Amino acid sequence: MTIDNKEYTYYAFISYKREDEKWAVWLQKKLESYGFPVALHKDNPSLPSKIRPIFRDKSDLSGGTLKAAM
Repeated sequence: MTIDNKEYTYYAFISYKREDEKWAVWLQKKLESYGFPVALHKDNPSLPSKIRPIFRDKSDLSGGTLKAAM
C-alpha cells in the first residue's frame, strides 16, 4: 500500500488491553473480511477489495521482527 509516496505494510493497528484479547481477535477478523461498498470502490478503483492486513501484536509480531527492524 502506498500513501503520499510512503510504503506501508498494514492498513490499521489494533491496540488493546490483554483482558480484551478475544475482542481484538474478533475485530481483526471482521475488519480483514470487510469488503468496501461497490459504489465506493467504483469512485475509487485503487482501493483494495478487502482491508487487510490489520496489525495485531499476537498475530503479526514474531520474536525477532522488532529487533531486526531497528
